[in-house]
Amino acid sequence: MCQYCGHDYRMLMAGLLAAPRKESSKPIIGGVLILIGALLLTVGAGICLLVLFPLAILAFIGGVFALMRKNYALAVVGGVLSIPSIVGLVGLILVILSKDEFQ
Repeated sequence: MCQYCGHDYRMLMAGLLAAPRKESSKPIIGGVLILIGALLLTVGAGICLLVLFPLAILAFIGGVFALMRKNYALAVVGGVLSIPSIVGLVGLILVILSKDEFQ
């Protein structure tokens, strides 16, 4: 407490002494795997390209958001859309495991 004004600085000091939040590489690896899954979805579409292309675009956007650790819901949607490849499934699992790292 300040001896002159009586302001209580304990809460301020408690915030400064709090441990910093550690970030893992799970969202980055998951995002890259989702991007690869989206690419595989586009390449493997063949004749169904008109149907699968919008889904691949959404999967790609989800992978980008996973890389940036923003918009967890869109990252999960991108992972779900890239599930046809095993790479996309692993990316989705990594994104889900790192939910607390998203803003």
